[in-house]
Amino acid sequence: MSDRWVTLDFPEEGLRVKAQTGGSLLEIIRREGLPIAADCGGGGRCGKCGVWLNGTKALACQTAVTDDMRVVMPRRGGEMDILGDYSGAAADSATDPAADADPDAFGVAVDIGTTTVVVRALRLKDGQTLATRAFVNGQRPYGADVISRIGHASENAGELSAIIRKQVDEAVRDICEAENLPRDKAARAVVAGNTTMLYLLLGLRCKSLGSAPFEPEFSIESSYPYPALFGIGTLDCACLIPPFLSAYVGADITAGLIHCGDDDDFLLVDMGTNGEMAMRTGGRLCSTSTAAGPAFEGGGISQGMSGIRGAIRSVRLDAGGGFACEVIGDAPPAGICGSGILDAVACLCEGGYVDETGAMEQEFREEGVLLAGNAETGQQIRFTQKDVREFQLAKSAIRLGIEVLMRETGTEGKPFVPSTVYLAGGFGHALNVESAFRIGLLPEIFRGKVVLAGNSALGGCVKLCRRPGLMELTRRFADGGREINLASHPDFQDLFMDHMMLEPS
Repeated sequence: MSDRWVTLDFPEEGLRVKAQTGGSLLEIIRREGLPIAADCGGGGRCGKCGVWLNGTKALACQTAVTDDMRVVMPRRGGEMDILGDYSGAAADSATDPAADADPDAFGVAVDIGTTTVVVRALRLKDGQTLATRAFVNGQRPYGADVISRIGHASENAGELSAIIRKQVDEAVRDICEAENLPRDKAARAVVAGNTTMLYLLLGLRCKSLGSAPFEPEFSIESSYPYPALFGIGTLDCACLIPPFLSAYVGADITAGLIHCGDDDDFLLVDMGTNGEMAMRTGGRLCSTSTAAGPAFEGGGISQGMSGIRGAIRSVRLDAGGGFACEVIGDAPPAGICGSGILDAVACLCEGGYVDETGAMEQEFREEGVLLAGNAETGQQIRFTQKDVREFQLAKSAIRLGIEVLMRETGTEGKPFVPSTVYLAGGFGHALNVESAFRIGLLPEIFRGKVVLAGNSALGGCVKLCRRPGLMELTRRFADGGREINLASHPDFQDLFMDHMMLEPS
């Protein structure tokens, strides 16, 4: 890197910074905490870190700082849609004894997702939501999936740890100030996330999570002082963390199991970047995870985006054979999020644009199929052949995990079919179940059994806030559960290839 210093001007952010020539523009953007997508972690493959540089479009990760620059960042505004909500499982009506003694006591539930983070304050006495904040995980510029972030934090998680700690504490502070919550009335916080997200929160190196035999190197305590996690921090209370089940089945699933209730016959599937799932039956818990990738959350899709204002969230065929799209916030379409991606693939199959193998009709293979247009900007939202293939990989990974769990929990050679199937996560909450059946994401035997559980990790954290005694049950899950390694399962290859097909099954 040169020792010559130049000026980078970010006019729309009102920011002017000094930088040395020779360094990466993406690194400067990360350093300044500016929001930008870099799904491939800065490898030049995803094309999501595009900026306008002195009037010309360029990828930030492939651009070296050479001279004074004027950088216009992509527009990423908008409120997160749906992701802060949770529903579908039985409500928690039990009161917290501590809340009985102090009617003003409140708790904070935090779900740290790979893509999004949700922070919720609730009154402990009756469980009433006081305020919620949902936002994109600030680690996103370092990669859309856990593998990218594990690589970045293999030996030192300090940089990514600082990002998430600051984001969460700022959200807590904002809630306390906006709702006039006395900080000394905070009884506890509960934080869940996948194992990598918890390692990054705690500043633990992630090398063991990304290399064989994929065993977590560090254990995590069930309780930390809030200031120990967030510096001086906003609160001065205990912060509870449910245990993870394995390197890739995290505390988000453990909390989700608490949210789903006391039934002993259900499947919980979190269709996120790291597809995690667990089956409870006969007093046993069986879990697995599958590398679905970020397609369900818009990553890896040419015009994919998170569920914010401007994202197409549902697609249907209209009477003329075209497409009718619903856009979050009734705004002009800017891209397409996970639930819209599922609908789009189902409609492409139904309309004959794509066959059951995922092959797009020849006339659309070069430019893709036009779903919608933005009259204000002239932007066209298209779904390409590559997008279909990315979706197929994610779809097959999830279906593979479901099939293996059913086989492994069955008896006498027959797969076990759960009475209830909870679909969780931002994508799971918003998806059109019929579209999921249409392309074989869910097996037909699940018809009538599906419950959209919303953000089950957040729901579990809410329940643990009010009933901290349930932490003992989460520990029993962790100690007594069985994990299945899909990669070494004898049926892996055959099932994965079978479920690449886009047809009911």
